Amino acid sequence: MGSLIEMSILTEAVRYTVDCLPRLRAIVVYDCCGDDKATREIFAHATESGIEVVIPSNALKTRNATLRLSRERGLHGQD
Repeated sequence: MGSLIEMSILTEAVRYTVDCLPRLRAIVVYDCCGDDKATREIFAHATESGIEVVIPSNALKTRNATLRLSRERGLHGQD
C-alpha cells in the first residue's frame, strides 16, 4: 500500500461497502504485496462482519513474495 492516507481511504471504502450491502457474502481481493498483513487490516471490518475475504495468488504477488524473502535472507542484491 502506497501511503497511510491511501490505506485509510480504502479501509473506509470497504467499511462503507460492507455496511451498505447487507447481502454481500464474499470479496475477492487481487493484491500484489508480498504478504497479506496490510490487506487483512484493510478488510478486517468485512471479515468481522462475516464476509469471506479471498486473496488468490497471482504472478505479481508470487514474484513480490519471492523478492521479499530473498531480501530478508540476504540473497538479493541492493535495489
